Parts: sequence; C-alpha cells; structure tokens
Amino acid sequence: MKVLGIYDSHNCGACLVQDGRIIAAIEEERLTRNKIEFGFPYNSIRCVMEITNTSWKEIDAVAIAGLKDPPPWYRLNPKMFKFKRKMGFYWSLQYTLWRIIYTVRKIFPFPQLETYLNRLVLTTKIKRIYPDIDLKKVFLVDHHLAHASAGYRTSGFNKALVFGLDGSGDGYSSTVFTAENGELNFIAGSSEKASLGKLYSNVTLGLGFKKISGEGKVMGLSAFGDSESFFSEIDRVIQIKDIEMGFFSTEDLLGNTYAKKIHRIYSRKFSREDIAAATQRKLEEMVVKIVEHFVKKLDIANVIIAGGVASNVNMNQVIRELGCVNSTFVFPNMGDGGLSAGAALEICYSLGKEKGKKFFPYRLDNVFLGPAFSNEKIKKTIETYNLKAGYVEDMESRIAELVAEGKIVARVNGRMEFGPRALGNRSILVLPTSPHIEDVLNQRLRRDEFMPFAPSIIEEYAMNEYLEDGVPSPFMTETFYVKEGIKEKYPAVVHVDNTCRPQTVNEENETYYRIIKRVGELTGHYVVLNTSYNMHEEPIVCSPEDAIDTFLKKAVDYLALGNYLLSSTREMSAAKKKM
Repeated sequence: MKVLGIYDSHNCGACLVQDGRIIAAIEEERLTRNKIEFGFPYNSIRCVMEITNTSWKEIDAVAIAGLKDPPPWYRLNPKMFKFKRKMGFYWSLQYTLWRIIYTVRKIFPFPQLETYLNRLVLTTKIKRIYPDIDLKKVFLVDHHLAHASAGYRTSGFNKALVFGLDGSGDGYSSTVFTAENGELNFIAGSSEKASLGKLYSNVTLGLGFKKISGEGKVMGLSAFGDSESFFSEIDRVIQIKDIEMGFFSTEDLLGNTYAKKIHRIYSRKFSREDIAAATQRKLEEMVVKIVEHFVKKLDIANVIIAGGVASNVNMNQVIRELGCVNSTFVFPNMGDGGLSAGAALEICYSLGKEKGKKFFPYRLDNVFLGPAFSNEKIKKTIETYNLKAGYVEDMESRIAELVAEGKIVARVNGRMEFGPRALGNRSILVLPTSPHIEDVLNQRLRRDEFMPFAPSIIEEYAMNEYLEDGVPSPFMTETFYVKEGIKEKYPAVVHVDNTCRPQTVNEENETYYRIIKRVGELTGHYVVLNTSYNMHEEPIVCSPEDAIDTFLKKAVDYLALGNYLLSSTREMSAAKKKM
C-alpha cells in the first residue's frame, strides 16, 4: 500500500509511505531554495514519486494534513496570504485581520464550511497534477493527529504517551494522545489562544528574530541570561488553570500583540539574554508539569514529543531526565515540515486496518529520504561551472584526512536528509579542536555568534567518554551534559551551559561512521563538528548545483561531492555557469 502525504502551509512538503514505512520525503524549500517555503508542494510531490519510481496509478490514497488549517482562502492563494515572519507594518496588519478571522471562524457553521472548502480547493489542485484521481482516495487529517502519528508510528514503541506541543493547528496548540497497539487516542488538548509555541514565537519576534526559524536562536541565547529578573512577567502570561491541559493566557499570543510589548517595552528594560532565559525556563516548567501528570496518572513511561516546540532540544533533555520517564522519542522532522509524513502514516494505518492488515510502529533508523545524485550527474554539473575536480575512490578516507589536517570540508553524498538537521550527507565537517573554528565558521556562513555548533560522535565513545548519562541520539533532537574536561577539549561543540546537541553515529550509518572513525584513528578524537551545508538563512543544499553555488561563496575549503573533490585553493575566477 502506497500513500502520498502532503502539507501545504509553511514548511510545505511531500512524503511517500509504503506499508507503514516512510520511503521518501522532502520539504519544498530544498527544491525552490526559498527558506520556509509556503504553498502547495508541487515540486516535492514530483520529487518523492521520482525517487521511488512511483506512478499516480500506484497511489492508494492521498493524505493531506490540516482539516481547517491552513484555511481555504490561504490554500487558494498562499502567495497572497502567507504570513510575514518578522515584525513590520504588513505583519501587524496580517495579525489584526487574523484575530478577527479567528473569532468568526468558531461560529457555526464556519468550521464545517472551512473543512468542506479546504477539500474542494485541495482536490482541485491534485486534479491539476493527475486529472484521473479518484476523489474518494483523498483524505484530510487533523493537524495534531498528523503530528502524533509521525512521532508514534516511527518510534518503535508499542505503548506510549504522545505530547504534541505546537503553535496552533485545527483548534489546539498542545495535545496529549495515548498510543497502544497501533491505535492513537486523543485524551486532552489546550486552546490555540494559550499556546506555548505562540508564547515562544512572540518572544522570538519581540527580540528581533524571525518566527519559525528564530526560536532556536532564543533557546541558544537563553544560556547566557539570568531567568530570575524577567520570570515574574513571563510567568503570568500563560498559567495552568487545569492540569488536564486547561491553559489560560493573559496576553494576545495568537495575534502576536505580546511580541509588540516585548519589543517596545520589555526589551528596553531587560537584556535579551534575560528575556530568553526566563522564556526557556517558563516553557520547561510548564511542560514538566504536564508530562509528569499524565505519565503518573496513566502509568505510561514511554514519551513521544512532537510538534514545533519539540525542536527545543533543551526542553527535550529535561523531559528525558525526568525520573518518571523511561524512554523518549522525538520525530526528527518534529515541526510542520513533518506533517506530510504524519498524515500519510495515519491514513496508511487506517486503510490497512480496514483491509485486515495493521502496520505497527517501527523504529526510524535514518532520515536519508530525499534525492541522491549519481557521479555522472555530478561530473556534468562540475563541467557546466568550468571547475576542476579530482575523482577520489575512497572519499571517506580522504575527507577524514582533510578534517584531521584542520580543513573545513563539505560533504554532499547519497540521499538528502528529511528535517532541519544535516546528519552527514549534506554537512560541513570540521575537527572541533581547531583553534577559533567557531569564529571562522560564523564569519564564513554569516551565522550569529551565540548559536552553538553540534558534534557527530561515534556512538560507543559518546556513551563512555563524552556524554553524561548518554543514550543513542542519532537525529540531534536533544541536548546532554558533557563529562568533565570535554568542554575544554572541544569548546566549539559545547555550549556555555555545558551541554551539547550530539548526533551519535553507529555502523548502520556506514560511510559517515567510517569518516569519523578514521578521524579518531588519525587524531585520537572520535568526534567531528557537524553543521548543515548552507549559508545562514538559506535552506540546506540539495543538488550538486546548490552545493557548488555555496562552495563558490567560499563557505568551505573543500567540497566532497559524491566521489569528486573540489578545492577552494584552485583558481575560481573562471567559474561561470554556462547558460
């Protein structure tokens, strides 16, 4: 059974699921090169079908995330209605209108009408691609159910609690589901008006960053601040009225009015570091109360975290370290970029069950679900740029040698990662002991200086020598405290709070494992600094063209593109792409 999953708001994309397992997935931004892409993902749909060599006749169902959200007027013309991600006049106008729409759309019969119109708009768009589609095969999936399904059905857990922590979607901001024997059951939810995700994005906007991408900067900044000075203010904004997810807010978070207050009033009285620290503390304290309550009440100790707030790796660490929690799992594409996968997984399970076949949860072992490019394609691309490159048979060993020498090496190899993290196939690799490497990378990639870098570590060394209370963490979805002496040895990949966000690498990730192991044999350090291969505020590179364009901006010393190696020390003045 093959199900095509689609999401068509911010971070739009497509996914193909076969018999309950993801076989291809990509976000539209990687193909259009527009960061945080909006709209119907025509390119992504085409891409996942090409990756898997699937025709429309082989598709058993199409699953689209979102019953009411995004609303039909947005889905009809996303370019006109896509929201601004930074404060300004049009941003203010948009959210004034949104507050009005939010009030009206709750009145009967608007919710039912929105779902009907959404289905009409979406089926029209699908028919443009495949006119013969049977509309009975098109399903809309609740936003939070899609988040929960993405987490549960790739966790490997039979029985678990799923916490969907998000900004908003289909009437809720946070949800709790029980999961057992393949079934997901909604048990609690908090309203969109009192949203932990919206609180964090309001602070993000108020501090001058872009929402959806800037929240990670606020989290990184929080380690430099003192939470106490601003905490009484942020603490009053959202309170728990009822531990069964009954939140209430004293500020307008949905319309982002609180962002204006942060910007105009509080940012002049308090440092941005202290505001960030208080916001992070508030988030962690509320989530801990919720998780502890439901884990103890329902006696379920396996916890799955999904939704955009689950990109907060510090919060994920706090949840993992709770005494009442046995194991945790965070879906690697935890935000709305993962909704296409969740929708497809959910419909695949439902249809399989109807036909007498249950597709039980499996453990996702990698996220290399995007396109790959042959050496032949790579060679032709290099030639179009009039560049010289050497063919290297054992590229893994050569990369390791260059990293051991202190070089900055970009690696583009195999299928691209699905999600916000580069995990070795679209990565920049550096020895983390290299002097001042953070400053060098920040300057080359145009990053903010307070944003921490992350390490990729051979798994057995991570458990024994690097991390306190380490567990396998292959997707960079949580932080860990490091052992004594590690911060001094590897300052580039350890944050000021003595934590790091590692990717643990084992032999299943064969070629990347070989690189890091060889680096260890050459240097004694079984760890590399791994950051995504892209300029700041650009999507992670996808194609050979993307890789070379970034290379020509002098982001790295070497580019290992498949089996071809390009060096920035060679003359680049003749590098012009042929028209």
